[in-house]
Amino acid sequence: MTKRKKNIIGHDPLAWISVDDENDAEVNTTKKQTAKQESEPHPFGIDLDSFMKGYELMKNQVEDIVADFYEKLFSDYPEVKPLFDSSNIKEQEKKLAGAISLLVNNINDGDRLVSVLSGLGKSHQKFGATEAHYSAVATTLLAVIKNNIGRKWTKKIAQNWQVVLSEAADVMLSAYDDNEDTSAPGSSENIDTDNINKTPEEENVYDLDETQDISTAEELLDNLKTYITAGQVRINVSKVKRIDAACLQVLYLLFRDADISHYEAKIIGTSEAFERSAHLLGMSDVFKVAA
Repeated sequence: MTKRKKNIIGHDPLAWISVDDENDAEVNTTKKQTAKQESEPHPFGIDLDSFMKGYELMKNQVEDIVADFYEKLFSDYPEVKPLFDSSNIKEQEKKLAGAISLLVNNINDGDRLVSVLSGLGKSHQKFGATEAHYSAVATTLLAVIKNNIGRKWTKKIAQNWQVVLSEAADVMLSAYDDNEDTSAPGSSENIDTDNINKTPEEENVYDLDETQDISTAEELLDNLKTYITAGQVRINVSKVKRIDAACLQVLYLLFRDADISHYEAKIIGTSEAFERSAHLLGMSDVFKVAA
């Protein structure tokens, strides 16, 4: 993307996450899906069921999510905070919640989604928003959602939301006028890009909870299946205080089939409880932990 040299700083540097109140009612009427849409692959290449499941999980926590979002954004990317000095953060939170609603309610109406996002992209350019800002926003939002939802926010759901956020950013950036150069104190050259796109999902690390028993075994299996497709599964056991035979059996099968299915499985971190349980069940060698 062409580096932009001139910028107009406004009070709403991330204007793309705003949604006009007058559009809310119309946006909310587009949620119904036709049978034809359900039977055809989604244009974004996403699993629509997983995407919508993600929204069902978060919709009752949206207020907490958007509040936590700005706190984390300013913490992880302090260089953007001055751009919000004249902004009402509560209003910004409402805009972010509106943006999430816009994506969900128009996920099957590609023409409207492109039209709305393109308009927001043009407005966003005037505030000096760069490609790095979009990446910072998406990374922060996904991390905050994961933190609020917990284990139910699976890797598969996260991946589908990552795709949608990325597609939305691409549409908005493609609407930029290349003849209008923009840059700002918070532009891409000042964003710490080393922190972007380093989510736990992308690092393929699965953190086991303190208690892993038969009630969580099925969920554990479902979650780990999504990591296998990435070719590497790293299980962090450092938080484990209790793990039963059912969950250890799930992990045993994962490690046993790694060579056959051509993926890498590895235990990282240490836990006395995990190592003791693995030893009692004769699985220390499989997991390569101390006996």
